[in-house]
Amino acid sequence: MASQRKHRGSCVNRAARGGTGVRHIGVCALALTTVAIAGCPGLFPPPDTTVEPTRARLTQKSIDDGDLSISELIYAGRNLAIRNWGLADGFGNALNDRSAPNINRLTLVDSTSCQSCHGAGNGLLLGWGNNAANVLVNLDNPNNPTIDGSNERSTPAVHGLVLLELLAKEISLALQGIRDAAIAEAQSSGQAVTRMLTAKGINYGQITANPNGSVDTSGVEGIDRDLRVRPFHAKGHEATIRIFTRGALNRHHGIQSTELLRIMDASRNAETWDQDEDGVVFELSEGELTAMTVFQVCLPVPQEVDQDRARVMRGRDLMDTIGCTECHISALRLSDPTWSYTSSRGVTTSIDLLDVELLGAGRLVAEADGSVMVPLWGDLKRHDLGEEAHEPLDQPVDLSKPNYEDGAVAELIDESLPAIAKEMMMTTELWGGRDTGPWWHDGSSPTIEDAILRHGGDSQASRDAYAALTDDEKSDVLAFLNSLVVAPVGEVLFTSDPAANQKPRE
Repeated sequence: MASQRKHRGSCVNRAARGGTGVRHIGVCALALTTVAIAGCPGLFPPPDTTVEPTRARLTQKSIDDGDLSISELIYAGRNLAIRNWGLADGFGNALNDRSAPNINRLTLVDSTSCQSCHGAGNGLLLGWGNNAANVLVNLDNPNNPTIDGSNERSTPAVHGLVLLELLAKEISLALQGIRDAAIAEAQSSGQAVTRMLTAKGINYGQITANPNGSVDTSGVEGIDRDLRVRPFHAKGHEATIRIFTRGALNRHHGIQSTELLRIMDASRNAETWDQDEDGVVFELSEGELTAMTVFQVCLPVPQEVDQDRARVMRGRDLMDTIGCTECHISALRLSDPTWSYTSSRGVTTSIDLLDVELLGAGRLVAEADGSVMVPLWGDLKRHDLGEEAHEPLDQPVDLSKPNYEDGAVAELIDESLPAIAKEMMMTTELWGGRDTGPWWHDGSSPTIEDAILRHGGDSQASRDAYAALTDDEKSDVLAFLNSLVVAPVGEVLFTSDPAANQKPRE
């Protein structure tokens, strides 16, 4: 069990030190603004222009001991996110009898920095990519893949994803609670017990628990049978920002975290094992992965602008009328807007995601009970969207156990899961949608309207209802969708002027 300690981070002061355990950062600042505040000037200075063969290393112990404030931790993670990884860092691999870095655009290491794809053409840190930044996530032939036969994906923006992670956490725990209660009732009564799986108003099907403790999960809909909601990637196969970050570092840069290596083989020493045979070990520490995760956690939330314009209001109402909001739910309630990570040393770091003083503008407003309404315009569920969305290949599920379950670090769940069917795709959250084109899971729709008209399957009726609207009504719907923007605040530009990052983005 994690021991208990509390202290707060500051933009200018180190966190207080002493004791062990929970580091709770910030106070609940109940404010929302669409312009930047001068909360942390200089927190995000421009990236270094010099090329250094080595870097200062960050350990999880230094984080757990309070040697860094959260502001400093964010900055450390930001620098790793924009770093151009070099051979001395462990960039690339030397697998398959090839020399490092072994770059191959389709099958192997493909870029030197997160910004190579996240931010191509839009000037945002960890923003979205255009088609030039597309990747193949599943290959029809590992040695000679084809684009048409593999699963191709566009690069999404990372802003606000922590709220999806926390919603998925709360839904997963609620659904597992329903399952566990059904098992207990079946064993007590000696009769099979069927329960609907509903959380936050979303229907995920049903289960039947049997007196012997087994559970029939054939009625589960839109998620995996282990009742964990995995909100990330187009098919929803990874559970947390940390999990997808460590995977992306290896896939795109050949940078292997000690955490990933422990997942691969827990019997090996992750700090000395050169699994990718590039001559470099200990490429990314637990603390460095924590810093990269924290930076993404603290990015501003996508926002809704111009909501008082008549066309936007009419378009918002039409989203309900034509049935789009059956899947693109406007907002879901998050009971606890606090992100936490429990390290391998058993120390928990927590960040209040509403703390404007610490994190800057672009935050949500708390309800009276401390919860927040997350304006995601999605349902954290998979659907069959018709032939236009079908992919060539099924997608394996990442079996990593999320840290929010018992502080798991580098652990796998204790069961196997079937691959996600090629026909199934997660509902894409519409927040920030205006700014994240081209659209569709592979960036193949040049306009928002084109993406709407490609819907089929479970969404055929709402697609047809949109097509039947008058031209003026369609314009109203598009006006509303264009009011959903990536937050125009915080560090959004590469600039040598720190003050520029305190201003709204044009």
